[in-house]
Amino acid sequence: SFLKEQHLTFATLAIVATLAIGWPFGVIMFVPVGLAILWRERARLFSFLLQVVLIAATVQGLVMLVDYQQYGKWVSPTWNIFVYNTKAGGDELYGIEPWSYYVKNLALNFNYVVLGILALPLMLLFRQQDFRSLAVILVPMYIWLGVVFPRPHKEERFLFPIYPPL
Repeated sequence: SFLKEQHLTFATLAIVATLAIGWPFGVIMFVPVGLAILWRERARLFSFLLQVVLIAATVQGLVMLVDYQQYGKWVSPTWNIFVYNTKAGGDELYGIEPWSYYVKNLALNFNYVVLGILALPLMLLFRQQDFRSLAVILVPMYIWLGVVFPRPHKEERFLFPIYPPL
């Protein structure tokens, strides 16, 4: 819906709900799209940001309300998963792998992965017209790889967010 400039409120709700209920680290994948939307909506930036904050607060509030009913105390799963996964030493708990783990995994599972990873540099090289649209789709993959590659603990599931652009 971003590329067609349609259903911005629904897309915002879907992204916020996915991140609040699911895996909040996925927000990294939405940074380029978010920046592009902010640029596109710059004429009404304040009202758009207010809408995003209201949607985020509503979704997070509903998640916390359900958790309160189940656990008997106020908790934020988004905050808890962020704190647990970012505190020092947490990665080593479940084993560590060298950086080459992801290279091998991508080569085995997606032997055409090189084409996907090289798509943006090749578009820059040949100066394609649709560069901005493709960049908004492909840049999240590079950001994600930049985040997960250096982490000591590696799992194949950490690559799942980049499979759609490939």
